[in-house]
Amino acid sequence: MLRTLRIQSLGVIDDAEVEFSPGLNVITGETGAGKTMVVTGLGLLLGARADSLLVRHGAVSAVVEGDIDVPEDHPAALRVREAGGDAGDGVILARTVSAQGRSRVHVGGRAAPVGVLVEVGEHLVAVHGQSDQWRLREADQHRVLLDEYAGAPVAQALASYEESYDAWVDTRRRLEEVRSSSVERAREAQMLRAALEDIARVDPQPGEEDDLRSEEGRLAHADALRQAAAGAHGALVGNEQPEAATPALDLLSQAGAALALVSDHDEALRDLGARLSEVVYLAADVASDLGAYAESIDSDPERLAHVQQRRAALSALLRNYGTSTAEVLAWAARAAQRLDRVDISDEQVTELAEKVARHGQEVASRGTALRAARSEAAGRLSAGVGAELKRLAMGSAVIEVQVSGRDAPDGVDDAGALQVDGVWQRPRRHGLDDVEIQMAANPGSTPRSITKAAS
Repeated sequence: MLRTLRIQSLGVIDDAEVEFSPGLNVITGETGAGKTMVVTGLGLLLGARADSLLVRHGAVSAVVEGDIDVPEDHPAALRVREAGGDAGDGVILARTVSAQGRSRVHVGGRAAPVGVLVEVGEHLVAVHGQSDQWRLREADQHRVLLDEYAGAPVAQALASYEESYDAWVDTRRRLEEVRSSSVERAREAQMLRAALEDIARVDPQPGEEDDLRSEEGRLAHADALRQAAAGAHGALVGNEQPEAATPALDLLSQAGAALALVSDHDEALRDLGARLSEVVYLAADVASDLGAYAESIDSDPERLAHVQQRRAALSALLRNYGTSTAEVLAWAARAAQRLDRVDISDEQVTELAEKVARHGQEVASRGTALRAARSEAAGRLSAGVGAELKRLAMGSAVIEVQVSGRDAPDGVDDAGALQVDGVWQRPRRHGLDDVEIQMAANPGSTPRSITKAAS
């Protein structure tokens, strides 16, 4: 609903703000009080043409602002967000008309073209006046009005139809793509298949390149690593060479024994002795690990050659398909999916064509059911409006809500056409039919669309 409307320097209105309440609001006043300017201001908010003559005499510009309360998922709110505006707490529209005739528009706090106001306004306001039923100027709004009036029966039939229609369009587009690009698809499929074969032949594992890099480093420097570990081990525990220096563990043990002789006489020295014992234990553990490491290092030229060959094969994949084995495997997964899509056999093309035909039959069947539901509602709507016209002393007027199919003259040659009850028609997402509300004001006159016949 429209919460507030503020008008400044528009016609006879200097500065006025109106707060509206839920339900019916009536604005009354004497001639010249500004009632027309209120409607004119609302029209400017809905995209009506700006005229500098509307600006109050002596003013630089006229400004109209409207605060409209709509849910966040309302079509008007969605259109405002598409235009870059804010619609978190309703929709705020603003229109400024300068005395020189220039017009500026703000939608949800952002500048926008006048056309955006028109699109937003179509979802918000229906203006009723002499020859001015704005909503029903659009042919599609006749169908929307009928569907809203019909309620659940048409809504359910429409949802079922839309499901079939979307499936039909998707499979038809897929079939057209397959038929129109057979050479390109074959070339792409060949390239994808060759790439996937390369990757499968190497069979990379996630993180394998890092493991191989580390292993190659150990194998390529096996002798140096073994000698370093053995030398460190000998320095800690000694070796068989007679001229070798006293092992570090022996020296540490001697130091500990020297402290143990007198440590009972001083607490500080006792603490130092305890710390030295920990060093002895740690050095012994390191010596043991160094000895085991030195024994585990073997020169293996064959393994080194294998690792280097494996790294070369992985490097070739990384150059072409990713910077890591994880990226290569991800690329392969996407390529396999793409290959399934482009590598289509004649049998699959036939199967796809049959699928299009099945979905087309569903569209025709469910579209016919939707037409029946709309036609039933159209009869009720025509009768209901006719009854109201009689109460308005327009008993001779006749309202007809016409539900008619959109024929496809090209028939079977039209890719977007379906045969429905023996007639070629062109379906759309909202159904097989056009809806038009027609009126004959006088007996014997031909019904015409209410956009032309009604006032």
